[in-house]
Amino acid sequence: MGRHLFDKEGCGSLELVFGSSFKQVFRGKVGAARWRIEGLTRASETQDGDEHLFEYQPVDYSYTIGSDTSLVAPFRLLINDRLEKESSFRKSEGVHILAGRFVIKDSVGSTEVRIVDSRGQLVFRLETEVYPQKMDFASDYKAMLAEITAIVHNLTYDALKDTYRMTRARVAGHSTQLEWWAILDELFEKLLLNLAAISKQSKHDIRYSDKVTSIEQVTKASKGNLEWLKRNGQHVTSGARGLQVMPGRRATRALAVKKYVTYDTYENRFVAWAIKGTLARLRSYKRVLESFAGHERFNQLTDRVTFYQGRLQSILHAHPFSEVSQFEERSHFSTTMTRGAGYRDFLVIHLLLTRGLELWDNDLFRVSQKDVSTLYEYWCFLKLVQLLKEESNQDIDLRDLIKVVAGRAKVTLKEGRESGVHFTDRTSGKRVSVFYNKNFTKATTYTFDQRPDISLRFQKSGLEQPFWMLFDAKYRFEERQPIDGTSYDVPNDAIGQLHRYRDAILHTEPKPGTYRRALKNLGGIILYPFPLEEADFTKTPYFKSIEEVNIGALPFLPGKTRLVKEYLTDLLAKQPMVHFEEYIEMDRTTYEDQRKRWSDWVAIGVIPKGHQNERIAYLEGKRSVHFPFVRDNNSRLYSAKELLMCIAGTRDAILCRTTGWEVLTSDELKATGTTWPHSHDHYVVFSVDELRKVRTPKPEAPVRFRYSTHEGLNRYLSSRGEDAALFYLTSPDAARLYEQLKSRGVPINCDWGQDERDPSLMRFAVRDITIYSSERFAPLHYQVGDRQMSLREVLGLVVV
Repeated sequence: MGRHLFDKEGCGSLELVFGSSFKQVFRGKVGAARWRIEGLTRASETQDGDEHLFEYQPVDYSYTIGSDTSLVAPFRLLINDRLEKESSFRKSEGVHILAGRFVIKDSVGSTEVRIVDSRGQLVFRLETEVYPQKMDFASDYKAMLAEITAIVHNLTYDALKDTYRMTRARVAGHSTQLEWWAILDELFEKLLLNLAAISKQSKHDIRYSDKVTSIEQVTKASKGNLEWLKRNGQHVTSGARGLQVMPGRRATRALAVKKYVTYDTYENRFVAWAIKGTLARLRSYKRVLESFAGHERFNQLTDRVTFYQGRLQSILHAHPFSEVSQFEERSHFSTTMTRGAGYRDFLVIHLLLTRGLELWDNDLFRVSQKDVSTLYEYWCFLKLVQLLKEESNQDIDLRDLIKVVAGRAKVTLKEGRESGVHFTDRTSGKRVSVFYNKNFTKATTYTFDQRPDISLRFQKSGLEQPFWMLFDAKYRFEERQPIDGTSYDVPNDAIGQLHRYRDAILHTEPKPGTYRRALKNLGGIILYPFPLEEADFTKTPYFKSIEEVNIGALPFLPGKTRLVKEYLTDLLAKQPMVHFEEYIEMDRTTYEDQRKRWSDWVAIGVIPKGHQNERIAYLEGKRSVHFPFVRDNNSRLYSAKELLMCIAGTRDAILCRTTGWEVLTSDELKATGTTWPHSHDHYVVFSVDELRKVRTPKPEAPVRFRYSTHEGLNRYLSSRGEDAALFYLTSPDAARLYEQLKSRGVPINCDWGQDERDPSLMRFAVRDITIYSSERFAPLHYQVGDRQMSLREVLGLVVV
């Protein structure tokens, strides 16, 4: 606690008493207190105390001044230009008193406390620094400010990949080394494309020169021939050969005007000069990086700089830049530089590199006086965007966050306003979107609007509706004082809010449906500034609750992002079925639809070698396929919607769709046109259509019947036979195991089992482990050796 007295004759006296900061986490050194005092002066009897002011720290104030003063009452206390309180007059004492208590909530950074009279005349001014309580000022708060600026700048440079033509360079000034590198790194490929365009359509000039040549070869004589012949009389003779220039004298050689093409133009000299300047800055940047030798991150950057140097050097030594002279640095207007293909965009990039990028003046960068809880929200959102951006092979759409307005990049991140960043995987096409302050309106929630701080929407292959994940940034701890000094709990009301969000946000798309069909929100995570190590947080209940109900909390601060990154990676890498299996209260309609797709059977038969051509002709002509009669009415054969008839001895097969079936005797079947002997009394005869020829992974000759699935067979055919395992999948559980193994890069061999009594039996060979799948096993269980194992156990056994 600190007590400070200030006074001045004719201006009154002020007492400030700093209360204790009971919620303070930061206890380290913050340096000397920065106080700037104006008006009243410090009294000699001041009792020294802690002069550092923290957020939420109470300050008692008492200002007293007599009525016999040139200052005009009432007196007002202003904190950051916000009126806090006005003075009152006590007649009994003849004084004006301004007294009470103020608390600077959330505002961190430069803070100003002023007392003024009714005319605005200054009585007292104190400018000081307010420090955060829930994070370390030096290692967390300042790092958070620096990261916000760095992330926004890097995202802006990334947005330049598509919009840099509309962005203007600063009118004056120079780019910093980091800014220069960030722009070059983002636009290097476009720079090379522009240089390639310049090389193909280089600006050139037609020029003329005088050349000495034999008189017979002169087609256009130079105007300087008379003077040249006077100086070179040896080429004028008295012989009979040559052109008569005077009586008795003939010229044998003369100056001829020759036309030639040159690429030594102002534009090409400028481009070559700009490339050399870029190479010089690359060399300088490389020397800086080499001073950090031994750090893997800087070694990778050094390799990239070296690569860039090589590419630019090769261009500089090729046409047309190898043919130009020294560039004269002078003003010169060139329509080619402003309109020519390649030249125009090269000039824009060059100006961005030399002058830097002009960003719109935005609240995001005015952080000296900032509501720290809002600042924390900004940082959480931008850091999540950065973590998602670090995933490789993704296209990023920043149009909702960064817009180009009047030639300047405008960052639209603002509290209460929705902003979004969208990622698309170039390989799979999966989309991930992260929103700041997205508003789920009453029309879709059925109660009242919901606006989580951060909403993550992600798509899974094969599923039409997206999944949602919510993040709430909370810059606070549980209000109660921890007993052991280490249990910085998440506020219970914040966790309760996540439950409310999950219950309230039903329809994430404007489609009607039941409650269970609409609920695609997986859960929510509180992000908060846990002050201890991340390893300590893994022991807390709200970390363990994430696995149980997918609602909980994670620490999130500069330098403490590992747990959040691991959670995001795991969440987005999960197979779509895992979300349905692991999370409670999920809509299982899509899940069941997905499994059903693997339950549509394809019966596989064989066309034997005997009378094979006649059998094929009968199938194609009569559109009919027959099998020996099966007495089991529950046989898969009767529910098969497709038939695959393999031609024995080959990989060729005929795939057809069934339109109906009937049971015929041998004689009735023969009457339809069969010409080969029948070995059974009764047959199941299928009517088929939509015949098409396909290829199987290997020659197939089932003794009776085998089965595949419609989904597996179609995927096998779509892969053009490259993924043979799909052909043998017999059930949803077999497909589930196959997808999990393939997603983890586990090499597998698949084939049908040998038990003819179980047509769903399938064998997986993974290294020296044999795994069987069958519909007769428990759901998502598999046979390994002499015991059945769950899917998780099997994956733990075979995935290294």
